[in-house]
Amino acid sequence: MTAHTVRLEFIAPRVLEAELIDWVAEQTPTDPMLVASVRGYNDYSRPMTVAEQVEGTLPMFRLSITTDEVTAQRVLAALADDFTGSGIRWTLFPVTLGIV
Repeated sequence: MTAHTVRLEFIAPRVLEAELIDWVAEQTPTDPMLVASVRGYNDYSRPMTVAEQVEGTLPMFRLSITTDEVTAQRVLAALADDFTGSGIRWTLFPVTLGIV
């Protein structure tokens, strides 16, 4: 089976940022990783603080790695074991790589 290149993205509460970055780096030490702070709208995965209610958003971060499909599936299986109930969302989609 040929492993296709995929992008695996996680959206998680900002309080998990350092822990998830370290964990992903251990799972895929050679894969490129991007991390960005984002604001969550219409997200009811946890109660909002008063400050978050006033602002109307949740502090979150997006972490993405570009890897092969087999590795991504292994990472997702480990994520389910290691971060059960954490509220981390993930998306997996195929990518075409290029550089100019």
